[in-house]
Amino acid sequence: MNEAATPWNVAAALVASQGRPAAEPARAALLHAPHAPAREAVEHARVELYCDHDEAALRALRDARGALRDAGDAPNAALAVEEAAWHIRRHHPGEAQAALRHAHDALE
Repeated sequence: MNEAATPWNVAAALVASQGRPAAEPARAALLHAPHAPAREAVEHARVELYCDHDEAALRALRDARGALRDAGDAPNAALAVEEAAWHIRRHHPGEAQAALRHAHDALE
């Protein structure tokens, strides 16, 4: 298939021709938000926990704690991260995933 005629390129050209911004800038804005590093670390912890990599999940949560400490204005997310770490250390993955979902939601 011709590179220029892929469905994604056609859709992007259609959106550009109508003068509307593509959906990607909204995601880019989230990535540059003050809590982006913490959000990425929490998401990384969720994936590691899902894959039964408890130690890697705890390392990701340490990164999230540091990012939240630097941002300084997300107490609910920080509390949820601590709760998730507590559950991971006690081998309660379901409760840890719920706490990580709460932390992720608090960072949006």
